[in-house]
Amino acid sequence: KGLKDLALALGLLECSVGPEGFGQWDRLWAHSLTVGLLAESLALEELGLGRGYLALGLVHDIGKFLLAAHRPPAFGRILEELAQNGHPWPETEQASLGFDHAQLGQALLDHWGLDQGWSLAVGWHHRPWGREVRSEKAGVLFLAELLTKMIGHWAFKSETRVELRRILTLRAVAFLTQQGWLFEGRLLDRLRTRLMKDTSLLYSP
Repeated sequence: KGLKDLALALGLLECSVGPEGFGQWDRLWAHSLTVGLLAESLALEELGLGRGYLALGLVHDIGKFLLAAHRPPAFGRILEELAQNGHPWPETEQASLGFDHAQLGQALLDHWGLDQGWSLAVGWHHRPWGREVRSEKAGVLFLAELLTKMIGHWAFKSETRVELRRILTLRAVAFLTQQGWLFEGRLLDRLRTRLMKDTSLLYSP
């Protein structure tokens, strides 16, 4: 099932960017891969949730791929506004577009008839506490992306202006606490070590 999910995730991303391929969005691809690797590591090694999160991490930002490939002027404006206001992606996108990439990604996966667990995880990965019935998968993606940025794996230079305190809000801390996902300071070191091992295996000749 793991290989099938990975093949599905890669196929979905390829469909989202169209015939042009990933091109200049290689850093976004690298960011998505990093989130996937950390999500898998967190779920398996730290949270005891099992496997299956690598594929979810790969597609968590599929809405960004879609915007970047098919609405480049709008996406360019978002990047400029991120650099200017330092607000997180959802706030900046909502102000400019009236929706955010997570909602777009969820709508796309729903349109394609994907498993609701995937679409909910993608749609709520910035606010896993925002639904009455919470998505554990969305929570893992939220935490994996936060840790990815803490390690320094940003997809775009402009988003480095976003302060992590705007992402790790009191509401986010409350959610993580309620989940029982409290970590000591060595977590990042462990994740970095595993990430280096995983990426060396992926990119070794």
